[in-house]
Formats: sequence, C-alpha cells, structure tokens
Amino acid sequence: MNTIKQLFRLSSKLVHDPAPPLVECAVSFETLCKNADMAVRNSEQARSTLHKFADLWCKNSKAKLDPDNAVVMGPTKSKDRFIEKAVARYNGDVFQVSDGCRNRILIDDPSQVKMMKAVINSPQFVENCESKGIKITSVEDLFEKPTATGYRALVVKTEIDLGKGRSQLAETVIMPRGWTEEYETTHVYLEQIRTLKDLAKAQNRENTPHESSIISKHTQEAKEIHSYLAMIDGYDELELNKPGKTRMPKPSVPHLS
Repeated sequence: MNTIKQLFRLSSKLVHDPAPPLVECAVSFETLCKNADMAVRNSEQARSTLHKFADLWCKNSKAKLDPDNAVVMGPTKSKDRFIEKAVARYNGDVFQVSDGCRNRILIDDPSQVKMMKAVINSPQFVENCESKGIKITSVEDLFEKPTATGYRALVVKTEIDLGKGRSQLAETVIMPRGWTEEYETTHVYLEQIRTLKDLAKAQNRENTPHESSIISKHTQEAKEIHSYLAMIDGYDELELNKPGKTRMPKPSVPHLS
C-alpha cells in the first residue's frame, strides 16, 4: 500500500489538523496522477456524445422539452477531484468515478418525471442508444426515494464508447428548473458531508464526534431546503411511502428569502 497526501479541497477547513492528513491507496501517486489525466481527457471527449444522449432523450419523450432550453452541460471534473473521489471510494481507480462527464436536463413539472422515465426504461430507446455508443448502466429515481438529505432527482449513469477499446463513465441528472439556485446552496452542504465521510473512509476510520456533528447539521439543513422545494412544487407527491403531508415552514437561507 502506498501512502499519499490527501487532496480533499474542503478538508483543511473542516478537519482541524496542522498537518495534511494522509490516506492509503492501492496505486502509486504517479500512477494515480497519470490515470487522472487520462480520465479528464476521456471526459472531455465524451461530452459531445453525452449532450447528444440528453437531446435524444428529450426528443423521444412526451414531456415537450426543448433540448436547447433544457439540457445544460456541467464542467468536466478536475484532475484533483478525480483523485479525491478515486482515493476515497474506489481504492485509487479513477476510471470508476461516474460523473467526470455530466449534464442536467431541467424540467418544469412533476408529470415530466414519469414521461422521461418511460423513455429511459424503453427497450427500444436503450437499444437505440447502444447503437450510438451509449450504454445506460443505471437509473435511480430519487424523486420516489429521496436521499437522507431530501435530495431529489432522476439520475442516469452511462458508459460512453470512445473508440479503440476506450470508454468513459458519465452522468445525466433530471431536476426541476426552478431549483438550480437553491441546489447550489445545498451542494455546499453535500460537498462538506461527502468530504468528511470520504476522508474518514480513505483513512480507514470512523468519523470523529466533531465531524459527525457537522454531518448531522448539514444533513438537516439540506433536508429542510430540499423538502420545502418539493412541497411547494408538488414533487413530494412522487415519493413512495410518503409520510402524511404537513405544511413546512420556509427555511431560513439566503436563496429562499
């Protein structure tokens, strides 16, 4: 096992340690950096195909989504972030990071979730995508089953054929158009939660009481925002095993004031 300096961007702010924490990884730091460079290049190459996938998905649905208005490409994941995620979750294998290449499809109504799911679950659509070098590897409906933070979306993971035996994992997320600004707020909370959990995992330890308190605090803060948005826009009706409906107070956060 090779010990390398951890590269978690937020850890220095969240973990009060005068020396950079160390983590263990199954590959050398040089190999990790080399593979991360390759993953960044592959992700850049996969962007146009992922954009075509989202366009195709919109055009094949009854949701009446204009790809030019609904599809938003995200930035390619940076080399440092590839390394962070690979070390924390995949024992240094950067090629298992599934969202190096990513985009969003913005919807305007809860009914469009069902319409878009009908397409992605269609054998004909799946076959059509595969003929274009796009393999759908998983579909996760977080509108039906929100995460612990109340995060809701339809998350589709794909594998993009780059030719010459190469491929790149990618991710497309369907989310309500009106939530993008608030999701930028909760993304900060989620990144801090992931950073602390990933750092502990990479160091083969449990989270400290201090870290756990931060995780609990940010989980609750994010859940309040996510749940409020779902309630006022009707997306909570898509949730399976939904508890009795109660009117939630408006969370006190800058974007919602």
